[in-house]
Amino acid sequence: PLTIGSIKEDQFVMEQEQEMPPIFKHMRGSTNGFLYEGELWFVGHIVDYSTPRHYYHCLVILDAKTLVYKYHSELFTFQGEKIEYCLGLVVEKERILMTYSCWDRTAILAVYDKAYLY
Repeated sequence: PLTIGSIKEDQFVMEQEQEMPPIFKHMRGSTNGFLYEGELWFVGHIVDYSTPRHYYHCLVILDAKTLVYKYHSELFTFQGEKIEYCLGLVVEKERILMTYSCWDRTAILAVYDKAYLY
């Protein structure tokens, strides 16, 4: 489940919990949330623990006021490299910008037409 809470007196206090689609059982976080037109956008990833690992990414969108899950994209890779890690996300009207690295040794900016990923 998606668990939302706050830190009070150095303790996590759960405020909301909601069931998620089964794919989220394997989802890990990558980016911070980006607020866009009443939605919070994130990039998450799923790891195939082969040797070497394979990373697959996914856009996740929550309602910004209620924090209720709205949508997730299909899984995607940036370049098809086995190890890709995304840390940055900017959402615009027609574009999505993401920063990522391959094999922890590059810094790359990817710019996508929003319709391509969403």
